[in-house]
Amino acid sequence: KYRTLFSSSPVSTWEVDFSKIQMYLHTLRHKGVKDLRKYLKNHPEAVADCVTMLNVTDVNKVTLEMFEVEDLSEFKKNMGNFFGREGLPPLGEELIALWEGKNFIESEAIGTTASGTKIDLITKVSVPVEHRQEWKKVLVSMIDVTASKERADLNKVLNHINQAITSTLDFNEIVRIATDEASRAIGSEEAKLFVRKSSEYVLVSAFGQRGLKVGLRIKRSEAPELERTFKTKKPVVINDVSRLPMARREIARSQGVHSMMSVPLMVGDEAIGVLAFTYYSAPIGFTDAQIDFAEKMAVSLSLAIANSRSFETAK
Repeated sequence: KYRTLFSSSPVSTWEVDFSKIQMYLHTLRHKGVKDLRKYLKNHPEAVADCVTMLNVTDVNKVTLEMFEVEDLSEFKKNMGNFFGREGLPPLGEELIALWEGKNFIESEAIGTTASGTKIDLITKVSVPVEHRQEWKKVLVSMIDVTASKERADLNKVLNHINQAITSTLDFNEIVRIATDEASRAIGSEEAKLFVRKSSEYVLVSAFGQRGLKVGLRIKRSEAPELERTFKTKKPVVINDVSRLPMARREIARSQGVHSMMSVPLMVGDEAIGVLAFTYYSAPIGFTDAQIDFAEKMAVSLSLAIANSRSFETAK
């Protein structure tokens, strides 16, 4: 029954032999160490040494999928890469908790998958009653909270941007703040804000590596993704332009684009412009949290622009 529960657990679950770490901690006590936190601060290499003392005896399927490996052998071979320097502070806190006699520890950690993707984790370490003498079997579970943490971080940035763009009625300052800060938050190589005038899209603000000049005009026929966004009044997300139909693909490639996301700016039911985020170096997948952020950013920006225009009209 236990094996079934272990294997079918919906979260990453490990069985780990901590017995060598227990012996190591006993040795430190024997040498007169009383404050483990102070000792680890003075001997930072000790935490890294403890990683080599861990013996992972089993992991479930969710764990293999989370870290993008095929089996336990590959997992153990790469474990040092999964939790590099960023993973050492949480392990240090876990060692201190065990030293203090705690049998259940919860902490936050940052892991790295086999492909190099960073993941935010909630880690829980539990020492079963029957193994509290020798720590031969300690249960470790990990929950991937990357998406929720990313969403929370982006919401903080959005609140900051909202405060900034609502504190001024200067149109140029509003669009500058919005494109600069939104691009940094998402991590895109470029952010551009266009308004549509007749048969063209006019660049009113840009942030990124190419240093585009404000006032640049692009024909609607040369900007199919902007046009789709404007007409449908919905976001257009393209994680890899190579998957587009040929005509759209060729236009994107001629501009050096690998990935892009564009969201409409709306005043009431009317589209007034498009906010676009672009990657040129390689295809990058936009996350749900980033798409949600861009849509909310577009709403805030639209309101700020409308207020700015109303102010100018009133003057």
